Amino acid sequence: EILNRFMKAIPRSIGRCSLNANPENEPVSGVIRNEQEIGFSAIELMSSMIERNIMGLPNHTKVLTILSDWYEGETLPKRAH
Repeated sequence: EILNRFMKAIPRSIGRCSLNANPENEPVSGVIRNEQEIGFSAIELMSSMIERNIMGLPNHTKVLTILSDWYEGETLPKRAH
């Protein structure tokens, strides 16, 4: 509620976006994470570690990119075309 009151006081030329946008709950612009795919990937990683009898933190860092979707929402200035 405090953030909503604060946002009403900000000029429309300044925007706000979320790294975890949820269009079903609020019209905040931002990234919609693919949480189901993130969960599947975590399970696959854990399963492969169990199969190879690896415990604890991995010796080598792995980076996995899971694409997200952008939600235009209502909290950013309109882009010029």
